[in-house]
Amino acid sequence: GFGGLENLPDAGKAQDFMKRFNQVLGEDEKLRVQLDTLISPTCSCKQAELCVREITRKLAFPKQPTNPFLEMVKFLLERIAPVHIDSEAIRYINGVCVVISAQCSGLAVLSFTHPTAFHSAETYESLLQCLKMEDDKVAEAAIQIFRNTGQKIETELQQIRSTLIPVLHQKAKRGTPHQAKQAVHCIHAIFCNKEVQLAQIFEPLSRSLNADVPEQLITPLVSLGHISLLAPDQFASPMKAIVANFIVKDLLMNDRSVGNKNGKLWTSDEEVSPEVLAKVQAIKLLVRWLLGMKNNQSKSANSTLRLLSAMLVSEGDLTEQKKISKSDMSRLRLAAGGAIMKLAQEPVYHDIITPEQFQLCGLVINDECYQVRQIFAQKLHLALVKLLLPLEYLAVFSLCAKDPVKERRAHARQCLLKNISIRREFINNNPLAHDKMMSLLPEYVVPYMIHLLAHDPDFTKPQDFEQLRDLKECLWFMLEVLMVQNENNSHAFLRKMVENIKQTKDAQCPDDPKANEVHTHTHTVS
Repeated sequence: GFGGLENLPDAGKAQDFMKRFNQVLGEDEKLRVQLDTLISPTCSCKQAELCVREITRKLAFPKQPTNPFLEMVKFLLERIAPVHIDSEAIRYINGVCVVISAQCSGLAVLSFTHPTAFHSAETYESLLQCLKMEDDKVAEAAIQIFRNTGQKIETELQQIRSTLIPVLHQKAKRGTPHQAKQAVHCIHAIFCNKEVQLAQIFEPLSRSLNADVPEQLITPLVSLGHISLLAPDQFASPMKAIVANFIVKDLLMNDRSVGNKNGKLWTSDEEVSPEVLAKVQAIKLLVRWLLGMKNNQSKSANSTLRLLSAMLVSEGDLTEQKKISKSDMSRLRLAAGGAIMKLAQEPVYHDIITPEQFQLCGLVINDECYQVRQIFAQKLHLALVKLLLPLEYLAVFSLCAKDPVKERRAHARQCLLKNISIRREFINNNPLAHDKMMSLLPEYVVPYMIHLLAHDPDFTKPQDFEQLRDLKECLWFMLEVLMVQNENNSHAFLRKMVENIKQTKDAQCPDDPKANEVHTHTHTVS
């Protein structure tokens, strides 16, 4: 089928035109041959031009002033024809690429859209040259191109295969973190004996982990994490021992170096201590390992979530020895909050995240460090927009009403508007979504928001005027965006929902007067 029918000049008739085109193809063998040539991976730009011209010439009869059927066929042919990119073009750009390395990232993009155009010994030889270059970015892009386009190297280009394998192994063990990730994914994507090859990387790396030399840990941690994500059946068990003995006990639960005491809340990436960079990477490894496993039989996810929560409660200083700098603590809070959010995207782990852990994660959006708030909000927004996170995570944006910086409040409002419209659009376009209304309809965020605010550590005295004013700001920050358009009489629906919440008790802390007071005060502020 052709994508993008909705973008056609006359979308209403698109279906009829497609049926008519199908009929014409059934009756005209020459036309079928032209179309076959056009969609063949080996079709050159010159051939494509001739085919498009020939097909449109045949469909232009009988002549008429406007021919919407012909317009539609032209539009679709332009979408599928390799009018600009073919094997010859890639070989040419590749020759230039060896001279001008900056082209490589452009080629990486083309490798997603035109993978078959790269499949020649000559092109791959040039890319192998790129892999040997000093420029890290060029090598990374070259690996990505092999990953996207190299499915037939194994069977058709043995010489390239035997040169490529040792280079990929070397990059996975000692390349930059980005190269290591691409190398592991490349091996997994294009080789049949991936299990053997990944084991040849996993085993030496897992044996040589040494927390005393943190600058040499980053790449191995990236490779080990991605290997366990891609091949969990093979590596989830051996990884468990590495996680318990090395990642947690040796690396995360120790502070070997003493951080800078200048009091800064954030520093550039270059100034972050190697030990903390390794710890951030270790947290990402834990998440990749769990996302690969996708089950909690060994209760590994519970203990990981407890560790991440402890990282947030201790504000990033897990050992509480006060050795770590303020800016490094910020990095670890951000990593821990991001990790909980990542695990929440997998239903099996979302189900075991406790309300307290969710609240700790959400409060990262109110972090004292501006960059932590900014990066966390962006990650939250991106996951919500793709509908990867449960609805309660949308409630976290209500806390942004308290942000002292105007741009952050404005950004949060934009995120809410975008997410609410995406959810409504999804419900309208997907009849099956009506079964999942509770998890999709944005209005259902209100109970989650009230519960989140009830447990906000800033809300300590239910009678305090200033605290109540902040609470009202947070509630209205969300409600105002929900009520911009009175979609399906949502005002009445929201009022009824708030009335019902007023009658409830807080399930998380049924005997806590403070939490239950919020339920009462929602009536006052709404």
